[in-house]
Amino acid sequence: YLHLFFSPVKMMKERCRLEDEIEQMQRLIERSVGQQITFGEPHSRFFDFLYDDEGRLVTALEKTEAVEKELERCGYFCIVTSDKMSAQEAYLLYYGRDASEKLFRADKTFLGAKTARVHSASSVKAKMLVEFIALIIRQRIYCLLKDEMLKLNVRKNYMTVPAAIKELDKIELVRINQGRYQLDHAITKNQEEILRAFGLTKNHVMARASSISEMIAGSENTSFTEETDDEEDGDEDLYMTEVYDAEE
Repeated sequence: YLHLFFSPVKMMKERCRLEDEIEQMQRLIERSVGQQITFGEPHSRFFDFLYDDEGRLVTALEKTEAVEKELERCGYFCIVTSDKMSAQEAYLLYYGRDASEKLFRADKTFLGAKTARVHSASSVKAKMLVEFIALIIRQRIYCLLKDEMLKLNVRKNYMTVPAAIKELDKIELVRINQGRYQLDHAITKNQEEILRAFGLTKNHVMARASSISEMIAGSENTSFTEETDDEEDGDEDLYMTEVYDAEE
């Protein structure tokens, strides 16, 4: 099944790219006039070359029909499917797979998968598993941030994945009196916009911070142990050791 699509944006980009390529070909041909040179594809597709008796290039004439035919194709693309479906279903399926392929190609850039840096097969498998899970998480963050950017209709530098993670990393708890914890500083406006992309608000962060503080405070069990050390004079010194079972 063949599904034919047309995109005005794609047409504009392809026309600009084609015109630039033809212009570069023309400049190269002009520099080659008077030389014994032979041009192949793609130059021969858009130009007819004239040579003198000694095989030197005299000039080149643009093939108007070939250029117009190539320009007419700009903006069109075709998707082939083995199952019967609508054009919209085919496009959404292709778009999802294309995004997945681009994501795995980006694995080398984002997660350092260009080199393994391990020395055993089990380590390679473990690293690939971690990278695969990390790619899923990163792609999910990217999609949520992109959707939020479309709602804002304004480009924000902190709405990229690395910048958003760096911004959210600033949210941290600090220990105050009596072993209690609280946020180091208030939630900023930028952090609120990032949290909104994940369906969260600063109230969620405050509630979670309060919950963590209560959990840590409740898990701190204080106990005392006695240690005795027999001295030469027979006196015993008592040592009191405070033990905290707290995982911070």
